[in-house]
Amino acid sequence: RLINSKVISASLGKGRHIQLSDPVTICLRHIRIDNVTNPVCVFWDYTMSSWSEEGCRVESTNLTHTVCKCDHLTNFAILMDVQATYLPPNHARALQVITYIGCIISVVCLILAIITFQLFRGLKSDRTTIHKNLCVCLLVAEVLFLAGIGQTDQAVLCGVVAGLLHFFFLCAFAWMFLEGFQLYVMLIEVFEAEKSRIRWYYLFAYGAPLIIVAISCFIDPYSYGTDRYCWLRADNFFIFSFVGPVIAVILANLVFLSMAIYMMCRHANASVSMKSKEHSRLASARAWLRGAIVLVFLLGLTWTFGLLYLNEESVFMAYIFTVLNSLQGLFIFVFHCVQNEKVQKEYRKMLRRQPWLVKCLG
Repeated sequence: RLINSKVISASLGKGRHIQLSDPVTICLRHIRIDNVTNPVCVFWDYTMSSWSEEGCRVESTNLTHTVCKCDHLTNFAILMDVQATYLPPNHARALQVITYIGCIISVVCLILAIITFQLFRGLKSDRTTIHKNLCVCLLVAEVLFLAGIGQTDQAVLCGVVAGLLHFFFLCAFAWMFLEGFQLYVMLIEVFEAEKSRIRWYYLFAYGAPLIIVAISCFIDPYSYGTDRYCWLRADNFFIFSFVGPVIAVILANLVFLSMAIYMMCRHANASVSMKSKEHSRLASARAWLRGAIVLVFLLGLTWTFGLLYLNEESVFMAYIFTVLNSLQGLFIFVFHCVQNEKVQKEYRKMLRRQPWLVKCLG
């Protein structure tokens, strides 16, 4: 239920609670007209510190207004039930199938990417560590999403699932921020020795989300989990504990990527005087830049449509969010593994060392 009108105050006799012989008529205008039902005339009971219906009744109501009659004067308002909008059954089933198939494909691709980054020593670097942790966070979030998003019948479990999803999705965005930051650093240091910052990266990428989730849980633990999904409540602005950091990360990444493009163009003008190793690093940075740009737009668009769906619950928004959410793992595997020249070289080396594997595949 929600307060769906302005609070009207009326009093006589210096604010004392006076019983009236004839009821007073009050017309209250509805603040919200969509997806609300069952208006109730209430007053604020100072003794109970809550809204009460005693002595008030609904005289008439329509889409925009409710007329109340009360036998006393105090602070009045309208309470109404929020009516959830549900997708048609055929679309709900189709979206469920797309979600499960897409998430399974995404999970498989993320596992393959993690194995690839972990398997080959030649790939070890801060950049690979960032890729790997991004994959791990998205993998855990996807598995939690598949297994726990619908566990609404158990309030405690649902709250825990919502909290973990909040944490791991924020971690994924933190590692995505570090993708852009490390790319910019790599271009700045193209003529310098690369310094490892991975300890600070771990501290930031897992520490900052932990602080955000801890503060959110302390302020309002009951906003983890709703009647329909094990996710954050969107009707009381609690969702902004996720949306705020996500918007900040996307904007920061756009700044870093813009600066990286500028640096890339500047280094391209000096490419004649570069050594072969520096050329190789610049080529690697170009490939990484393409992947990072697509990743920012993919994750940004995914959660933009996700939030639009939470706000409007339209079938179109639901389909777009579901498809984009399913593409994340596949995209990371394709851009950071399949199209990565270093990864291709490592796999070719492995195949040359294992001739029996070539025969099996060939």
